[in-house]
Amino acid sequence: MDLSKPSTEPEGTPAPAPSAPSAPSAPSVHDAATMIGTPAVAPQDAVPPQPAAPAPAPSAFAPPSPSPFGAPGAPGAQPYGQPPQQSPNPWGPPAGGYVNMPYPGVAAAPQNNGMAIAALVLGILSVPLGFIPFFFWGGALLALVGIGLGIAGMVQASKGAPRKAMAVAGTVLGVLGLCAAGAGTYFTGRIVSKIDDQVNKGLPPSHSTPYDDEYDDEYPSPSPSTKVDVPGKTSALPFGQTFKYDDGVEVTVKEATGYAPEPNKYDPDRPKFAAKVTVTITNNAKDKVELRAALPSARDDKGLESKRMYDFKVESPFSGSLLPGQSATGVFAFGLPEGTKAIQFEIAPGIGKYDGAIWSGPLG
Repeated sequence: MDLSKPSTEPEGTPAPAPSAPSAPSAPSVHDAATMIGTPAVAPQDAVPPQPAAPAPAPSAFAPPSPSPFGAPGAPGAQPYGQPPQQSPNPWGPPAGGYVNMPYPGVAAAPQNNGMAIAALVLGILSVPLGFIPFFFWGGALLALVGIGLGIAGMVQASKGAPRKAMAVAGTVLGVLGLCAAGAGTYFTGRIVSKIDDQVNKGLPPSHSTPYDDEYDDEYPSPSPSTKVDVPGKTSALPFGQTFKYDDGVEVTVKEATGYAPEPNKYDPDRPKFAAKVTVTITNNAKDKVELRAALPSARDDKGLESKRMYDFKVESPFSGSLLPGQSATGVFAFGLPEGTKAIQFEIAPGIGKYDGAIWSGPLG
């Protein structure tokens, strides 16, 4: 320190801190040339770096900057409309794009043509089922469905689906199934006809169905026998006689008397002559007899059926039930042509097990 020069630093100012040793600088070109034995070249005067001028602000009318993917058609340019290719680094910028990759789409699923398989299966089943009697309708139904599926399968095959031969085979088998169903219908009819023939052969001729003419030769008429006369059945009983049934019920037609009914203004067609018939029924059976079912009929002496008259001043028809051991009397009126001399009268004490008995005779 030189004491002859006055110090310009004020007293009490701390001395500057010693600076850190600087890093050794790289050898210059001169030093490198000296080291390898070449003459050193005097370095030019170093020009200090000048500060960079600030970039001008972009103008609103400036042309657009080039695309980061390059101009269309240029080598390495990104194809138009394709997403950028992902960089191997997920956090890095995208790469050039999907190179040589098509636009992603949905691939069409291969067609299976299941209708052709179903048509073949249904056609195979319809043929044997159609021949079975009483089940031919099932074969016909399967055949119709098989034909429909076969035609649909052939349409699918024409559009590129496989199994065209199966669709054709299923359609052909469906047609054969319909033919088999027709044969099954014929067999069913024959079987039903045979069953009907056997049933009719087991019936007596009186109970045969409209096929009686077909079996006339198979049922010969009974041999003639001695005819037994049963009054009231095969011949008419005279008035006043009694017909007795097997169970003990007795019916007696006491008399038939002619009379002239009174005119009725409400019945202009009322007959001018009529007959009233008196009937008595006696129940000697073990069960009661329903008299309400005892309905009579009559014919005149010319065989014409007479119309029953509901003449309440004369008639007294049967009603209710007749218990065992009891008797009941009823009166019936029938319109007749004037001049009738005799009538035929028929009545049954009930329906079912009782047949009508017949009386005839002159009018009293």
